[in-house]
Amino acid sequence: MPPPCCYRHRTSTIPNPRSIPCTSIPRKPGFSGATGGCRVFTVVSGKVCRCLTGLLRLGYDTKALRLGNNLLSAGLLLQHDQAGDAALRWTQLGGLLSAAHALGKSGSLSVGFGVTAIQRSFNIDQLTFKNQWDGDLFNASLPSGEQFNRSSGIQSSVSAGLNWHYENEETPRNTINLGGALLHLNRPSINFSDDAQYQMPARITGAAAATWMINDVADVVGQLQFQRMGVNQEMVAATGVRYWLDETALRLTMGWRVGDAIIPAFQLERGSWIAGLSYDWNISKFDIATQNKGGFEIGLV
Repeated sequence: MPPPCCYRHRTSTIPNPRSIPCTSIPRKPGFSGATGGCRVFTVVSGKVCRCLTGLLRLGYDTKALRLGNNLLSAGLLLQHDQAGDAALRWTQLGGLLSAAHALGKSGSLSVGFGVTAIQRSFNIDQLTFKNQWDGDLFNASLPSGEQFNRSSGIQSSVSAGLNWHYENEETPRNTINLGGALLHLNRPSINFSDDAQYQMPARITGAAAATWMINDVADVVGQLQFQRMGVNQEMVAATGVRYWLDETALRLTMGWRVGDAIIPAFQLERGSWIAGLSYDWNISKFDIATQNKGGFEIGLV
C-alpha cells in the first residue's frame, strides 16, 4: 500500500508532499490530514486486462484544529475497484482522524484512526460453469449447479496508524518518513456464504520514504513499502531522481514490486499541486492473464 503523504505544508514540522511520488496516495489513518490545510486527491487506474479492470480513489483532508505544537486533522476516503468476469467490486467509504505533534523544529509524530464501510459484490450472471456445457457450447439457460446465498455484503472496518516525519530545518529538501498501519482491526466478516466463522485477516502495512539533496537542482529519492494480509504479502521498492526547474520539480523513478512487476513513474510538482503518472508492467507468471500489458495510474493532489 501507499507510503506516507503526498501533501503540502509550509511548516517544517508537518510532512512535506515532496517525500514520495504522487501516485502513492495515502490511505492509512496515521497519514490523514497531514496537510495543514484543505487538500483533495484523486487516483484513476486504467484497465490492464479483462481480469483487472480499474480503480477509482477520491479523498479529502483538512486541518481541523491547531493547539500549540499539535495539529488535529480529519479526512474522507472513497475507493472503488472492479475486477474479473464477474465484476467483483470493492467499495469503501469512511472517515479518518489524526493528531500530529511537533518534535522540535525538524520532526513530527502523528497517530490516526479510521472507520470505513466496506461493500463487496459480484454479478453471477457473467459467469459460466461446467454444468452449463451442453457438449457443444455453454448454455446460460442451464442450471449452474452452484449455490450462492448472497452476491453482496457490507461491513465496517477499523484501522489505526502511526507516522514519523523528519525534515531538515536548514535543508528542507532532506526528508525522511517512516510509518505503519493496521487495517481491519475488527476482523470484519465479508463473504458470500452463510459461513459466519470466516473473518477478514488484519492487514499489516509499513512504509519508508526519503529525499536527499545532492546539489542545487537535484535530489535522490527512494521508498520502500510492505504489506501482509493472512498468508499473502507484497513488497515494493523504488528509487530515482528529482530535478528542480525554479519552482517546478520533475521526478523520475523506477519501482519494483518484488516477483511481480516493474513500475516506472513520473511526477510533476508545481506550487501546491502535484500530478503523477505511473505504469504497472507485469513480468510475473500472471502475464498469462495480462498478456504482458500494463496499466496506467494517474494521480492529482
